[in-house]
Amino acid sequence: MIDTTVPYRRARVAITFAGFCLRPDFIHMGHARTLLLGSMIAEGLGVPFHVRCDDQLHSHCPDPDPSALAASVIDLTECVRFLEINAERIYWQPKFDVRDARAIEDLGSEAVYFFTALNHPRTEAEPEHKALLVDDVIHWYPSLVIRGMEFQMRRQEEYRRYETRAYLGAGRERYEVNVPLIHLDGLTLSKSQSHLIYWRELQAVSPEEARLFLVATAMKPLDPLSAVASPFDVAQMPGSPYEWDWDAWKTFCDTHGRSG
Repeated sequence: MIDTTVPYRRARVAITFAGFCLRPDFIHMGHARTLLLGSMIAEGLGVPFHVRCDDQLHSHCPDPDPSALAASVIDLTECVRFLEINAERIYWQPKFDVRDARAIEDLGSEAVYFFTALNHPRTEAEPEHKALLVDDVIHWYPSLVIRGMEFQMRRQEEYRRYETRAYLGAGRERYEVNVPLIHLDGLTLSKSQSHLIYWRELQAVSPEEARLFLVATAMKPLDPLSAVASPFDVAQMPGSPYEWDWDAWKTFCDTHGRSG
């Protein structure tokens, strides 16, 4: 449930750029739907929507291919444009620098606790997480963070503990919405599992129709075709994943007409 009394400065979705998965068809269907739902949540709250590109390139690939990175960024922007997502900012995660340190000092008595949380041993292996937390907890606080349900899974527990310590150290609340996942053959769509459906499948229909289908899969994952005309309501959105159904997608395309 979203606390609508909080004066959010923005709602944001982050897309992780890791060296091993850079490619021209970088954005998958799970990314596309999360971006769309995030933008609709922001619109409902009347706050700006931001898309942050999280830099984990060097943690996974010491020498990423610049051309592959450029192609991946272009793929992201083309997905945003096709789905007519109103993103006020699409930006690359900044590096942690002296300006961040000065901003943290403005926390006053809480600064030392936040610094301690940031310098947890986890950041020795993944220092980019410092900048991620400063972005949310300091520069754009309060942010409404919009993520997939995978952040509630066991494999994310370590990072969530690290993140929780940072918010507690800063004396600030964390505001988050977890949107449901898309599965294919029971597996989450993700680069790490190599189980992907690329967003460009949506170009078989118009942007408006693509938006309707994606929202329907979130609102009624067991029977999205019956919910195509239903409005988006985050409070009524179930947490269960949508098992991608190629037959349902084909039926939707045939019914609504292909854009070519």
